[in-house]
Parts: sequence; structure tokens; C-alpha cells
Amino acid sequence: MTPETELLSLPEWDSLAALGVIVMFDVDYDKTIVGDDLKNCATVTDLYKLLG
Repeated sequence: MTPETELLSLPEWDSLAALGVIVMFDVDYDKTIVGDDLKNCATVTDLYKLLG
């Protein structure tokens, strides 16, 4: 996986994985995101950008 990897190309990327990312951001990084934030993410880099 690279920063340019598209999330939808990952076989494990589904609604449960997205929920896990939301929880991880909250617990590990004290950052609150919502589903709409993830809908705007196409790549791994986009996820990193959400952290600010």
C-alpha cells in the first residue's frame, strides 16, 4: 500500500472498515470525523489529511 492507494481498491475497505477509521481517529488521535468526511477521501493520503 502506498499513499496513492485508492481506498476502494482495497478488498478490506467496506462500511465496517470506515467505522473503524472513525473510531480510531476519535480514540487514538482525539479527532472527530463523520461519514461525510470519509466519503470525500479517495486515497490513503486523503485519510492522513483529515488528521490535519
